Amino acid sequence: MQWHGDALTQPSNSVQIASGEHCTNQLVIVHDRHLLVQSHLEMTPELVDLSVQRNGHQLVRQNSLDNPACSPLEEVGLDLQSQTDAMHGLLRQLYMRWAEA
Repeated sequence: MQWHGDALTQPSNSVQIASGEHCTNQLVIVHDRHLLVQSHLEMTPELVDLSVQRNGHQLVRQNSLDNPACSPLEEVGLDLQSQTDAMHGLLRQLYMRWAEA
């Protein structure tokens, strides 16, 4: 699920730990401690639904502009529970690593 209009610029003294086809800097660690995250890993199916209700027009607009970094609106809700479960698993890993630093 992609819904990007902005992108993170990787700062100096940082390490990129995740990237995507349309968003080069998905996750960056600065000074081996600070996480910069270009994703909303905290999303739940309910938050995704609410976001589509409130901001779906922006996604439709980006789709009409052929923004490849935005999923088609009709795909955003597909298999949402497993998508958000996977994001929460990654978020837990990141927080555990961050808490150890």
